Amino acid sequence: MIELMVILVVVGILLAIGIPALLGSRERSQDRSAQSAVSNVFSIEKVIYSGHAAYTDDPAALKAEEPTFNYVAVDTPAAVGPVYVYLAAGNVIYISAMSVTGTCFYLRDAGGAGTDFAKSTACTGAATQTYGPVW
Repeated sequence: MIELMVILVVVGILLAIGIPALLGSRERSQDRSAQSAVSNVFSIEKVIYSGHAAYTDDPAALKAEEPTFNYVAVDTPAAVGPVYVYLAAGNVIYISAMSVTGTCFYLRDAGGAGTDFAKSTACTGAATQTYGPVW
């Protein structure tokens, strides 16, 4: 009987340690999915840029290059799933996506002059973010 109680206590301790770790890895995985979508769409934009010396925020043109993503030509991510693409003056492309966790991930590239990254739980406009070298 005591052995059974010891086993139950040990299992309880392992569960108390393991469950939070698993939940944290699930959130990180969901965030990585949104980051991956942003990175993949940026690769598509680079293909378009290499052929036309300009980025595009036209969903039809992006869909023609890679049909697996849903594209929205808007500056502010509003839902999980689509990738948001916004082309600003000066050939500055903003690409963003919302994670299931509610965090938005942003990428900005100024006509091949350098890529910057941002993330926010407020999910406001891509042009209003504070960008840096990493997410």
